[in-house]
Amino acid sequence: MRRNVLVRITIALILVILAVFLTRAPRALGIRVTWFGVIQKPVGDAMIAATAWIDAIGQTLRNPNRLTALERDVGNLRASRASLERELVETQALLTERGVAYSRQLGALREAHVVAATFTPSAQTMTVEFDRGDPIARDQPVMAGGTFIGTIIASGTNRAVIRLLGDPRTRFAVERAGATGTLGILEPDPGGGLIVSNIPTDRPIAPGVSVVTGALHAPIPSGLPIGVVTEVRRDPDGFFQTAAVDPNVDPRRQSVVTILVQPGTLLTP
Repeated sequence: MRRNVLVRITIALILVILAVFLTRAPRALGIRVTWFGVIQKPVGDAMIAATAWIDAIGQTLRNPNRLTALERDVGNLRASRASLERELVETQALLTERGVAYSRQLGALREAHVVAATFTPSAQTMTVEFDRGDPIARDQPVMAGGTFIGTIIASGTNRAVIRLLGDPRTRFAVERAGATGTLGILEPDPGGGLIVSNIPTDRPIAPGVSVVTGALHAPIPSGLPIGVVTEVRRDPDGFFQTAAVDPNVDPRRQSVVTILVQPGTLLTP
């Protein structure tokens, strides 16, 4: 280590001497050279860098503990890098494993592009296009932005029609995120938006609670995100509650959706 330091000091001294000679010798000898103006700035910069380098090395030699601390820091950084690389490899393996598990649970992912949509009080549907292939079975769940937005109601070899959650014919049993058991029935609110109706009064529910798909509607997997409760009100009969739900995504703003073709479902024309 000390030998390397001495070599660096020698090189730096040579650079300083050379810089001084090139910047002052022509003037001292009364020589006028045309290339002096061209090399003046690079040589000056090199001299400043060399001087700073010598000063840093001098401080290190005056304080040997500093060099030891720097070597220790470099060793720690190398160890941290090795640890991070191991964690990255483990994370990649875990993501691959989870990707296989999710494919088995959620089915094959089929991307589709929105080509038409209907948003009226009597119907909320979306027509999508995908790569030509087998038709998609009815009732397959459709996601957008990581959120459940509806199900397939008709399909051809490269087009499908989706019934959205805001359609008046939509009814789904839903659950609270992280809890088991049916919370209530998700349906469109006549005034706009979504609601969960028929929630028993003994079932705790409050604004901020996330609502997900339930386990009663095959082939829709349970646990798909839908939205967040914004308001809870008690029904006039006193036996049930109704919760207003703000969907996580607005279907009107979606141009691409993902169809979850469930394992074991038949693709019928």
